[in-house]
Amino acid sequence: MARPFVILMPGRTGSSHLVSCLASHPRVRVEGEALVPIEAGSDQIAWIDRHYRRRRFRIAAVGFKTKLKDVRDHRAFADALVRHRADLVLMLRRDNLRQAVSILRARTLRERHGVWNRTRETPELGATEIDLGELDRTLADVVARTEELEGFVDGLDLPRTVLHYEDLLTDPEPLLAGLQDFLGIPRRDLRSETRKTTPDDLARSISNHEQVREHLAGGPHERFLG
Repeated sequence: MARPFVILMPGRTGSSHLVSCLASHPRVRVEGEALVPIEAGSDQIAWIDRHYRRRRFRIAAVGFKTKLKDVRDHRAFADALVRHRADLVLMLRRDNLRQAVSILRARTLRERHGVWNRTRETPELGATEIDLGELDRTLADVVARTEELEGFVDGLDLPRTVLHYEDLLTDPEPLLAGLQDFLGIPRRDLRSETRKTTPDDLARSISNHEQVREHLAGGPHERFLG
């Protein structure tokens, strides 16, 4: 049987990039956010059971990714992961501000081009204006969802590894090598089809950058402005 795993994350932490990388491995079968369209919690668990138990020729690891907010029944979900002894891959982002800005810009990308993540064919967004009230709400949501996810994972007695978006971006080779070792699959040179939506230089991605800087000055997220 293939080794089961799940990628757990809040939004805009590089999970689509990671899934694209893993999908390029010939011995990995990984799905995206397949639970999203499944409305009933029992049906989500049934999908997970089928996904993990299906026999696949030469596949060594099989998984999917999901946000905790898209899981209908957290207890049943936890029980399913424990029952299958799934490896947990937790994707986080150290910089809450850039995560929140990325969420807001992803919504704009969706409105303009119908996709949540850029590929080679997707035009760049350029700088976008950020509504300050919406930024505050998104920052609060980022913090709350990260804390909820960490608490959920801490409650599971399963093997886990924590990956950070910043490391995947700046030094991907050792991170991806370590992940392949964690999943027990042969190391391969992995490649992704996704592209960054938001430049790391906030001045390039936010048209009202100075207004945002002044708004966050003196607050808990000021340290991310540098």
